[in-house]
Amino acid sequence: MDKLSDSLIGKIQGKTGIIITEALQPAIHEFINRRMKELNLSAESYSTRLEDDDTEMELLVNASTVNETYFFRDEAHYEFLQNNFFPSRSMSTVHIWCGACSTGEEPLSIHALAKQMGIETEITATDINTEVLAFFKKGIYSKKSFRTDGQKYHRYIRCISTETDGTIKINPEEIRKFHISFLNLNRETPLPFVMDSFDLIILRNVFIYFSSDLIMKILGQLWSVLKVDGILLLTTNEIAAVPENAYFEKKRDGDIYYLQKKKHIRERSIASKEDKEDMHSTDLRKIFTEKKSIEKDFLSELKFNSSKAEMTSYKDILKYIDRENYRKAEDLLSKIDFSSSNLEYMYLFTGIIKYRVEDYHEAEINFYKSSSLNQKFWPASIMLAFTYKHIGKLQKALVSFEQSLNILMEYVKNEKSCYNFTIDFDPVYIINICKKNMDEIRRIIGE
Repeated sequence: MDKLSDSLIGKIQGKTGIIITEALQPAIHEFINRRMKELNLSAESYSTRLEDDDTEMELLVNASTVNETYFFRDEAHYEFLQNNFFPSRSMSTVHIWCGACSTGEEPLSIHALAKQMGIETEITATDINTEVLAFFKKGIYSKKSFRTDGQKYHRYIRCISTETDGTIKINPEEIRKFHISFLNLNRETPLPFVMDSFDLIILRNVFIYFSSDLIMKILGQLWSVLKVDGILLLTTNEIAAVPENAYFEKKRDGDIYYLQKKKHIRERSIASKEDKEDMHSTDLRKIFTEKKSIEKDFLSELKFNSSKAEMTSYKDILKYIDRENYRKAEDLLSKIDFSSSNLEYMYLFTGIIKYRVEDYHEAEINFYKSSSLNQKFWPASIMLAFTYKHIGKLQKALVSFEQSLNILMEYVKNEKSCYNFTIDFDPVYIINICKKNMDEIRRIIGE
């Protein structure tokens, strides 16, 4: 049994990225034993069930997370928000993401504070534990959610709630203001948010459970969804453990430390004339005018494994794009009945057409939608990277190439067993393309 538990703990760590410490292991062992008795399963049968039953694996993951939280935890952080952060952004809606929201005390504290200050907020709250998200949506709390730490702000929670016999119930209309959803930070694909979405990301007491490699990977993804002047708020100990990197700069305000998003000189939507001239030798404008362009090589590598009718239509679209007959390609695209299972192709082909006619804004939007719909769909993620590179968003291009590379490396490592692609391709070829472009961008930005 111990051997089985150790094996399952390894699977939990692989799925969530959470390092299961010795202190956490007894509780996980206890949960496994209890579930085996409830289901009347042997150790081997339970292990098989976890492989086949996503719901059962979800229960195991839920049992593996630490959910310690309370209202206005680390009071000094809320003083920083009140005295520094919110006043600097009082002229517009402040977009915030709580990346490990647990049972909701943290996002509710931020919301309550902002409301008292007259600040309009839009808060996204995510967690990997589905049980705590369900708890948050109910909005019912006991007195244990209130501690001495944060005490001076407790009255703000009472302004958005009612109390009965020691039970605090957040007003339903306040709960409805949050975007509450499941999200696993241990991912090889882009975060499901629009680039430059958030003014503030709060991810406290999370990195202490992750490896240094995973932390750096997550920092790159957080960088991509923060606004130019956005900040990332961690605990002081976590910030101290974050090494110097290309994404964030450590800042201090009194006793509070936070991470400020770095903005490279070339990280702007419209590059200067000098920048564009400097980049023409390395961007896609030159590459796409060559007889054997990278994009054409990509398109020739696509071997669709969909139905025969779909495959024929896809090939026809690619044929018209290759011949620069974009009107015909768009006409054929409009006649295909795309479903939720293949909608990423519609956005991919639309993006390629927009890229070819130099409508880079629309190309960026379509490639992003495609990669968000199917986060293992390498053609969309890598074309998004090329688009960023061409328009001068080099840091975003670097992040996107790195994400595409990670998808492919994992794909090769697992011998295609962990992916559900509808296309086939030569991964070594694409991996080399990613590495070449990453090296090229790093030389340009001086990393």
